[in-house]
Amino acid sequence: MGIGPQGLTDNSSVMGVHIESAARHPSTIGMVSAIFGLIFLVLLIVSGLLWMPVVLL
Repeated sequence: MGIGPQGLTDNSSVMGVHIESAARHPSTIGMVSAIFGLIFLVLLIVSGLLWMPVVLL
């Protein structure tokens, strides 16, 4: 057909795309936000934007 990526001409054509979604347990949302917060805090401390005594358990 000659319809490539973003409607531009190309040798290959895509006739259909199937997207699957999966359910996840609600507790994973809290874990993801906790991990993101920890990574963000570490990046702030390493970059020097946030200085505070770090206590390792």
